[in-house]
Amino acid sequence: MLIQRRLSLITVTVALATAAAGCDRKASGPCAGGVEAEISGNHGHTFDVPAEHFTRDLGGSYAVRGGDHEHTAPLTDANIAALKKGESVTTRTTSVRGHGHEITVRCRP
Repeated sequence: MLIQRRLSLITVTVALATAAAGCDRKASGPCAGGVEAEISGNHGHTFDVPAEHFTRDLGGSYAVRGGDHEHTAPLTDANIAALKKGESVTTRTTSVRGHGHEITVRCRP
């Protein structure tokens, strides 16, 4: 019984140490620091791309949030690849309330 308890305690200790080590890991690779976005005619909007989209080379449609309305803006798989190479890309948002925005995106240094 004592051996079983010690093994259980060791298992829990190893699991907690592994989880804690994962929390200390810093993001690495292209765009690990996120993206910067210049939004034309901006009036309170923000734009972001999840880091895992760079590790999995996924494009998609991204929310452009802020103010009293939202837009969406597409980034293709090719746009993600270009960003990973250090290039900037430009895309347009959907039109909402009679206006849209041009967004230029680059990886943060």
